[in-house]
Amino acid sequence: MSDGVVALVQQALVLAASLAVPALAGAFVAGALAGLLQNLLAWQDAALGQVLRLVGVSAAWAVAWPWVSAEVLAFARLAWGGG
Repeated sequence: MSDGVVALVQQALVLAASLAVPALAGAFVAGALAGLLQNLLAWQDAALGQVLRLVGVSAAWAVAWPWVSAEVLAFARLAWGGG
């Protein structure tokens, strides 16, 4: 394997990890909020946590979408030799 291919694969792995951060942060914040609400309200329903996580991840993706799309486009240009 050439050095260029190894560097490209390494960049792809770093990009994938960094693109997962908004979804993970949204899930973490929503999960913490769900746990807090469940403890305060004494309502032990698993659906509440799942719905809040879904909303949190969706909101995080909506906020981060311009950055995510710019990063993916920059990587695609690099991978296809466009700059």
